[in-house]
Amino acid sequence: MRKQLLLKYIKGEATRKEELQVAEWARQSPDNKRYLTNLNNLWLANILSADEVTSDSSTSTGSGNAANKQATDAELAAHKQLAAFRRKSLLRSKLSYAAAALLLLSLAMNLFMYHRSTRTPQQQRVVLAEMPQDQTISVYTNNGVKGNIVLPDGSVVWLNSASRLTYPINFEGDTREVQLIGEAYFEVVKDSLHPMIVSTGKNFYVEVLGTKFNLKAYSDDQVSQATLYSGEIKVHTANKETNESKELLLKPMETILIGDKNLATLVSDLEEEKETNAEWKDGILTFNNTPLKEVIKSVQRWHGTQFTIKDSSILNYRITASFNSESAVQIMDMIRYISPVDYKANGNQITLSRR
Repeated sequence: MRKQLLLKYIKGEATRKEELQVAEWARQSPDNKRYLTNLNNLWLANILSADEVTSDSSTSTGSGNAANKQATDAELAAHKQLAAFRRKSLLRSKLSYAAAALLLLSLAMNLFMYHRSTRTPQQQRVVLAEMPQDQTISVYTNNGVKGNIVLPDGSVVWLNSASRLTYPINFEGDTREVQLIGEAYFEVVKDSLHPMIVSTGKNFYVEVLGTKFNLKAYSDDQVSQATLYSGEIKVHTANKETNESKELLLKPMETILIGDKNLATLVSDLEEEKETNAEWKDGILTFNNTPLKEVIKSVQRWHGTQFTIKDSSILNYRITASFNSESAVQIMDMIRYISPVDYKANGNQITLSRR
């Protein structure tokens, strides 16, 4: 395989035919795949400057805006959650994350590995570099950006806007541990001997064997949810007031809702709602009897729009609608048509009021 063609593939400049050619070559042997990964690492080393890495590290320590601070607090809770899980399960030996160098690659771009015909200007394929064993990777998607990540075991994660996924460069021990702050759709490679543990920093975590599921656990959301589409997941929750723990095994096409204080859980069997929970990864934004307050959060994450509320009474108004490629203003036009909500747009700012 010519190196020039591999570089075109890595840079996203290859044609559809060339992409298929490289993909087939990489599948032929582990050596080919390893060579492609190493070549990509060299390319990444040239495009990622020290300034970019330093900038992301500073925001991740809490010196940035409130959203970054929320993510940092949640990450700390997620680390504690994983430590508690290790002590409780005795599944693996102690791993010193404090000694690990946390490499934060804040990628303000999409990581989708779709072919060229499906890419938009904000969709670019990036393969994350292989790094020493003692390092972890943290991938963050900004507002208006979504990502697709392949984990070390071959599992695939679709990362929604304003979300962060942290995972080790290699899974070792008896569990595959990752941390999610935000929303992601998982397709986990089955390995019954090494379950995947997805911590959230919200006093609950998900244990996975091999499955497809959607997990939404934003730091600023009062309710988190997990929807199982195939396979099996076990949700471990803990009541923050009584420290009472609970385990719930989900069957395919079930949804669990978890309150912010983990005081109550609810398993939903609403078929229509479950079908729409993961449509975001296909570019569809769907609301089913959703309070306007939550709609605003989704639109802000989806488009990076800032909202100002002049009348808080409108926040409880419920919206049922589905959007595909509409802009934030077009979404607000539809909401104004079906509700008593009015708006004024000024650039990236939208002010909401009651009509």
